[in-house]
Amino acid sequence: MTKLSFTRSVAVLAGGSAFGQILMIVALPFLTRLYTPNDFSVLAVFSAILAVLSIVSTLRLDIAIPVAKNDKDAVILTVLALLSVFVFSLLISLSIVCFSERISTHPKLSLLSPYLWLVPIGVFLTGGYNTLQFWISRHKGFALISRTRITQTIAAVAVQVTAGMYGITPLGLLLGYIFSVGGGFFVLLKHIIQFHNRIFSNLTFKQLKYTLYQYRKYPQYSTFEALANNTAIQLPMIIIAFYGVGSEAGYLLLAMRVMQAPLTVVGSAIAQVYMSHASEEYKKGNLSTFTADVIGRLTKIGVGPLIFAGILAPIIFPIVFGEVWSRAGILVSWMVPWFVFQFLSSPISMSLHILEHQSLALWLQVFGVLLRVGSLVLAIMYYDNMASEFYIASGAIFYILYFIVVIKVTAVKIVDALNALKASLAYVFGWVFGGWFFVLVLRAFSGNIGDFLVEALGLIKSFL
Repeated sequence: MTKLSFTRSVAVLAGGSAFGQILMIVALPFLTRLYTPNDFSVLAVFSAILAVLSIVSTLRLDIAIPVAKNDKDAVILTVLALLSVFVFSLLISLSIVCFSERISTHPKLSLLSPYLWLVPIGVFLTGGYNTLQFWISRHKGFALISRTRITQTIAAVAVQVTAGMYGITPLGLLLGYIFSVGGGFFVLLKHIIQFHNRIFSNLTFKQLKYTLYQYRKYPQYSTFEALANNTAIQLPMIIIAFYGVGSEAGYLLLAMRVMQAPLTVVGSAIAQVYMSHASEEYKKGNLSTFTADVIGRLTKIGVGPLIFAGILAPIIFPIVFGEVWSRAGILVSWMVPWFVFQFLSSPISMSLHILEHQSLALWLQVFGVLLRVGSLVLAIMYYDNMASEFYIASGAIFYILYFIVVIKVTAVKIVDALNALKASLAYVFGWVFGGWFFVLVLRAFSGNIGDFLVEALGLIKSFL
């Protein structure tokens, strides 16, 4: 694959994500004034549950679609993944109906219980969207995926802002979140029906069974790997929401939203393009060089902005989001090492599947669960006022180790890695110096941004 082709594919995907993330970041100062930290805590628990369930709803057959041996296998994997999502969503619905009374009377679940009916809907749309976008990316339809990401964010922001203005809280946050992660499902489905319907016809049960057996490592290993990965990230959020002090989960969620913007804009785009082309590079014997090149690109594009955000956050959060959100700005600074190494390792971690090291990926994620949940439990037992910091520090340790393992497995040469990083250092230092410069400017000229946002909200509401 040429560098120009790789860059073009990433640019198309990142373009849609960038627009969406910019819109979401612009909307956040309004949302933090329409919704309370407690509302964001409910969203933190809801999004954590949805993330864990939706990632396993496909049995990870979706990530096998881009690397399938041929289009016939890819078609069958798509159908199998969608069937899995449907059955999984149905089982969740039945579980909620059967245990609704017990859930509603549980003191720790009472805040979320009125909104549990949204969980199976969210799982179905999110799992379905993830499956279809892998099929589209196999056929290099990155522009279509980019357009769906734009519409997802516009719909999510519109729902959340409008609902917040009319006091529909925290339901507006939850509905908007579902739109943001699964709103493009029907757009992709319509495209496939229009242009790919023939290839999906004449499938037999025998073909489905045979293909499932051929790609059995994905359900056997990758499902539990993904479950462990998401549990390591999301379970601590749920624990903090249930046992934390005040609205700590809400502060964590806002901090993570800001730090995840570069991951969503560039990291996920590079991961998708990497996945769709890495198997070809592996067959050519170029996977290690290709991976080193991607690491260099990730460092140049994303590491600097993450450090920049960490430097500015403690000062700018109270101004932009309101004084009540000062705690979230402090947490952002703590998150820099975690998100830097997650940004570097997540895209290239797909190489573990290409090299058929699913069992290694699984055990890495199991270690991550034990490390992160164990650190949080330790903090709650002995240092409850530092629970979030323990959680964040354990995330940094895990992703540093994960990055090292992926480098070794892909056999990236130290010389290639150092050269890739050396070429990016100037960009990183530029962001660091820029961050300190803006800190000095903000301290010298403290603006009245908060009052402006409150007035703007009142003006918008008067038109609705």
